[in-house]
Order: sequence, then structure tokens, then C-alpha cells
Amino acid sequence: MNTEHSPHRVLRRQRYPLFIVGGVVFGLACPARAASPADAARASTPAMTPTATQPLQREAPTVRPHALITGGVGMIGLPAAQVCSSPSTPCRPGEASLALSLANVVRWGRIGIGAGADVAFGLRPEQGVRAAGRDHVRSYYAFDALFRYYLPLARRVEWWVGGSIGAIVLSDTWSTAADRAPYSDLRNVGPQRLTLRTEGLSVGPSIGGHWRFRDRWVIGSQFRYMNWFLPTSRAKTAFDDSASLAGRIDVFDVGVFLGFRGIL
Repeated sequence: MNTEHSPHRVLRRQRYPLFIVGGVVFGLACPARAASPADAARASTPAMTPTATQPLQREAPTVRPHALITGGVGMIGLPAAQVCSSPSTPCRPGEASLALSLANVVRWGRIGIGAGADVAFGLRPEQGVRAAGRDHVRSYYAFDALFRYYLPLARRVEWWVGGSIGAIVLSDTWSTAADRAPYSDLRNVGPQRLTLRTEGLSVGPSIGGHWRFRDRWVIGSQFRYMNWFLPTSRAKTAFDDSASLAGRIDVFDVGVFLGFRGIL
């Protein structure tokens, strides 16, 4: 039997083009099928990023490098100091002084470095010295290097912990009524007052904070505990007057200040 012209083989050859055409039509028809409701919902929903599904976190405000210049007023207390001013009067414990301060701190991030100066004046009058016709004035001068570490609380409120180290100068000055109010225009040649100065070291920690009520203005307060290291032996004058303080002294300083911020 001749298979070259068999009707069955001819029929199979005729079916091959039909299969190919049907596959092409089916492939083109599948992408164009109608979208289901679920597909439409997924297409209309925007893609959620990881940050959109998580609660927003407040970042700490960026602090630009700036200089803070402050001027303040406060009180200095020496509760355990033995204050001696004249050989005719006994030493008494404790001292309180009104203090004025000026500081300039440059800040980078959370670190602040600067310098400050303080001046304080004794408040208690020297009754024994006045009874002898003389006047005694005691004052303090401090020059410190300042170190601060800032811990931001809010965008406008900050506080810091730090310390200071520097020099302290105690000045004792005696004068007489004739020197302060001469009887005539004639004056004796020479100094009108007798001054005795004592130098020492000042070191201690501090804590404070401020509120920025304007873009460049702040108001705040601070507390400092300092150790003054003065010579253990009191210096004396030719009239046997001695320095008011000697040795190690505990000092407490509390005050308020007003400051101006200058952006670097």
C-alpha cells in the first residue's frame, strides 16, 4: 500500500496549520482578558513604602555651630569658710556675695567650649574694722575655661552638664575715713588704699539650662559647685591685716543669665 498519498497522512498535514493558528490566537487573547474586581482593587491601591506603614519619628533639631554670649547675675556662697579681715576682730564663718558674670561659649553639636569671667563683692560689713575708723572691702575675681555637654530637651529648651577650671583672685582693700573723704583739697602723696591680693586655683562641676524665647536670644540659669585652692598661710600687710580667706574653700554659685546666639 502506497503511504505517500494515504488519506490519513493528508488529514494530519491539514490539521497542523490549524493548531498553529489556534495557539497564536489564544496567546494574543489571554493578555486582553477582562480584569477581575480583585485585580482592579490591587491596581487602584498605591504601593505602601516601609516608612508609610511606620509611625513618624521626630528627629532632634540640627544645631548649627554658634557662639553664645551671656551676661548674668547671681549669688556666691562660702558657707564653711573662715573669714578673717582684721587682727582686732575674730574670724567668722560663712560669706555671701553678689556676683556678676560674663561668658562666651562656642558650640559644635553637643560640645561647648569657652571662657568666662566673674566678679563678686562681699555683702556683710566689717563692724570691727569700721569701729577702728577704717573700711574694709573684699572682692573676688575669677577667670575660667568652660566645658559643656548639651542634652537637648526640645527645640527651644536645652540643658547642659560641664565644668570649669581657672584662676581666682581675692582682693582685700583697707582705707581710712581721711582717705575716702579728705578734710581739704590737699592729699598725701602715695596710695589712698592698702590692697592685699591672694591668688589661687578654681575648679568644679556645673549644670544649667536655657530657653530660646527668640531666634537669637536665650534666658536661663545655672548652678556651679567650685573648689577654691588658696595658700594655706594668710598673707599680711605692714599693719598686721591679713587676707580674708586661706586654704581649700567650698563655693556655691547660683544665678540667672541672658544670652545672645551668633551663628558661625
